[in-house]
Amino acid sequence: TVNCSATVARHIADQFRGPALDAFPNIDGVVALCHGTGCGLGGAETGDAIARTIHGYARHPNFGGVLLLGLGCEDNQVSKIIDRYDMEPGETLQAMTIQSAGGTTATVRQGSEFIRDMLPRVNEVRRQLVFLLAKRELNDAGRVPSVRNVVVKMAMSNAKGQKQAQRLSG
Repeated sequence: TVNCSATVARHIADQFRGPALDAFPNIDGVVALCHGTGCGLGGAETGDAIARTIHGYARHPNFGGVLLLGLGCEDNQVSKIIDRYDMEPGETLQAMTIQSAGGTTATVRQGSEFIRDMLPRVNEVRRQLVFLLAKRELNDAGRVPSVRNVVVKMAMSNAKGQKQAQRLSG
């Protein structure tokens, strides 16, 4: 929620680099999303934009789990974001502040545990091929040209899925 928590967020994410995720083949990684704005946020509009962005990430399907981390004394409080967007902490959403956890070392330890606890649940999610119908557009003659199916190739977690995507996209 504030630049002051960025270093701690990165330390938490760093706990999951290298072989730490080997047991979770459906998880691409753990990332710390930070911003450079301070405690005052440069005005209400900036704070609102950051809160909306955090909420957007928490709801985005490409994020299997979210740990919302704040310092504890900033204008853009973790608890306010949770309440404002009616976010419900649970298996894949946790929130904490550095001050309430007892400092940097304790926060890295507790935050890493939150992430570790999320991993089995997040790993249950499987990627799927997604088919989209291309938008119909009129040509210069006012006719609809051919409509084609577009295969959106998402990174498949197994060779069978990759072969299927290649076959379908022709």
